[in-house]
Amino acid sequence: MSSICFIVQVHILFNIHVVAIRIIRSATELGWITVALYTEGDTSHATFADEAVKLQSAADYMDVDVVVKAALTYVHKFTKLRHR
Repeated sequence: MSSICFIVQVHILFNIHVVAIRIIRSATELGWITVALYTEGDTSHATFADEAVKLQSAADYMDVDVVVKAALTYVHKFTKLRHR
């Protein structure tokens, strides 16, 4: 019996502007899927990511539950896409 194992790489990027954009570009070149977290007044890096999650406020960057929920949503989404 054989099994198939794969790694889903979803990277959550925070409000770091230029650094986030560089990380997104590098991750894209490596074939990684990127998800940016952003607030309404700060979308500069979000447009470069594969997906973006809008936060209600800047305080949500520090809310572990919000960040983990965003990550898990996209891990499940991209896992389903890879199984097609």
